[in-house]
Amino acid sequence: MNPASTERKLYLHIGCGKTGSSALQLWLYQTREDFEEAGYFYPVGEGKEPGEYEITSGNGKLLIDALEAQRAESYLQKIFRQHSRIIFSSEAFQGIDGAKLKTLRELQEKLRFDITVIVYVRDLYDVLYSLYHQRIKRHLETESFAHFVRQTKIVQQFHVLRRYEKFFDRIEVLHYDSEKARGLDRAFCRALEIEDGGIPPMASRKVNRSLSVFEAELLRRINALFLDHCPPDPEFARELSDTLIYADPEKETEIYFDPKLLQVLRRRFSKEIGRINRRHFGGKTLKLFDRSGKKLVWKFPEIPREYLLVSELLIDKYCRALQNRKSFPGLGRFLKQG
Repeated sequence: MNPASTERKLYLHIGCGKTGSSALQLWLYQTREDFEEAGYFYPVGEGKEPGEYEITSGNGKLLIDALEAQRAESYLQKIFRQHSRIIFSSEAFQGIDGAKLKTLRELQEKLRFDITVIVYVRDLYDVLYSLYHQRIKRHLETESFAHFVRQTKIVQQFHVLRRYEKFFDRIEVLHYDSEKARGLDRAFCRALEIEDGGIPPMASRKVNRSLSVFEAELLRRINALFLDHCPPDPEFARELSDTLIYADPEKETEIYFDPKLLQVLRRRFSKEIGRINRRHFGGKTLKLFDRSGKKLVWKFPEIPREYLLVSELLIDKYCRALQNRKSFPGLGRFLKQG
């Protein structure tokens, strides 16, 4: 399927959820000049410089917009005139449909460049637990983690990997859990065939850290109170969670562990984990769950009643203020004013 190997290469980093994509994209942005000196171009659009803990969306939208507008051929031709190796990274690559991937495949053959897909996959229990926290932080989740796991029938990272396998042969699958200790950036450089030391390392800071078990349970309960008083507004959950995260961005967090849920996942997904291990790792690298190095919590904490009473009072006041104004300055300014 691959055209003859050329010096022109396109690297697509599919930012699967909760696999360090935000930190990698911040690093790619901050070291883009170093990458260019090494012969790799990371296109960027216009916008402000992201902060050291800021979540970015990568640069993949530039390519996706070109595909959607049916101008990807001219867009890539323009870049390849000046650069032989191009890097795109985005979580949005998870949602590209088969038609756009087919177009990209056809452009690969027409314009004669190689495509390497880079994707990190994470041990199953860990990625679902982290995705559950993301739902609390961004989507006003009110259900329990047990409910979330039991209703999960499709794991996005597995689904996305299968879709890309249909169109591309060169897929570098990296095990997030193994590479995290050695450095996600070092694994990324290996996938690009850049020698160690060629690019400055990624800063040892957390970007979009997980919630602690107490923080997650508190925000879940507050989400429920909010929905009892106000129309759904995910911005409320985002502001609350960001306040906690940025107040202590390096906080060490634990993971809630339930052996019964692990059994549910084993029955549903062991076969797919085995397939990925055989095809991409040649062993048993990807796992359901690995306890080593993790601080486990075996039950969710009780939230003190006074926390919930105060939260309900503030939420009620906030929602009344929203109803009485056409525009509102936001939760943070409201709390300072209130």
